[in-house]
Amino acid sequence: MVETIYICDTVYQLIVASCIQKQINEKAALILTDHTRGMKELSLRVREFTSLFKEVFFVEAIKYSNRNDYSNEQLDEDITTFVQTNKLYDCKHILVGTLERYMRSLIKYFKCNLKKDNLYISIIEDGFSTYSFYGKEIKDYKYKENLEEVFLYDPSRLSWDPADIKISQISKKFFEDEDFVEELNKIFGYYKLKDTYSEKYIVLSSSAEEIAPIKNKDAVLKLLAKCVGKDNILIKTHPRMNRDYYIENGYHVNKDSCVPWEIVALNMDLSDKVIIGGLSGSIYTPKVLFDKKMTGITVMKILDYSDPFGLTDYYSSFLCKKYNCFFVPQNMEDFSQMLKEIK
Repeated sequence: MVETIYICDTVYQLIVASCIQKQINEKAALILTDHTRGMKELSLRVREFTSLFKEVFFVEAIKYSNRNDYSNEQLDEDITTFVQTNKLYDCKHILVGTLERYMRSLIKYFKCNLKKDNLYISIIEDGFSTYSFYGKEIKDYKYKENLEEVFLYDPSRLSWDPADIKISQISKKFFEDEDFVEELNKIFGYYKLKDTYSEKYIVLSSSAEEIAPIKNKDAVLKLLAKCVGKDNILIKTHPRMNRDYYIENGYHVNKDSCVPWEIVALNMDLSDKVIIGGLSGSIYTPKVLFDKKMTGITVMKILDYSDPFGLTDYYSSFLCKKYNCFFVPQNMEDFSQMLKEIK
């Protein structure tokens, strides 16, 4: 019998859910979805290497994103079967990273079919989107459903007004717990990592590039290679993105994209590295979560791409002002000069 259910779309959400569960210590089930590659295999490793979650499930949720392929009736029927088969009737608290169609429908099922009017709904941190543009969707959902709480590592970075939504801080102290870190390393396969991360310059790509293509990506990477040498660069690809572009253009590309950057950074000394990020908020997590000594360059202001969510302002202004280890070139010449100075 479980009273709490976490639903995670991404590996980062799983890290967050693990910290929250260690903090609140409720009888909980974990549902991993196929929004990220490798989640089915990951669910098996969660079962094997941690006792944080009483039950662990994997569901194919991404297929429900298109309403033309799956009607509400079909989705409701599948959710009914899932809940009844796994006897999840006692759920009182659901924690989700995003409000995708599957999550909304599962919440609706518990409220309507199981008559759980007092169902407690929480949002867990899903990277920097939760601190910035995602706030509008969270607040809109609050007024339609009984969303009560948002869990964040650093509430002080919130750029939207939560009004009457409870904001709870997730403790970062668990990242200093050797046993907990050991569990995370085993879950995410860190000890089988094939990449050495020996290159000085690590470029973090983002799945957002699939939605907002960068028109001058080639020019920015060529400038970087010209300044520091292509062999000194490693492209850390996102698990949900295509790696072919980088491989075809002769860049060193990480072999294990399913090992989260956060887990790699947690175990590494980054003091002699230069981490470069474009649309990826992961450039900030080693500093924000683990207080790592590092140097970061965020190149968002020199990228030619559509920014419908205003991430450029949030990343380069809000975050970089708080942490003095990040640099923000304003143009290509500025980027070149920074690389020379840091080198």
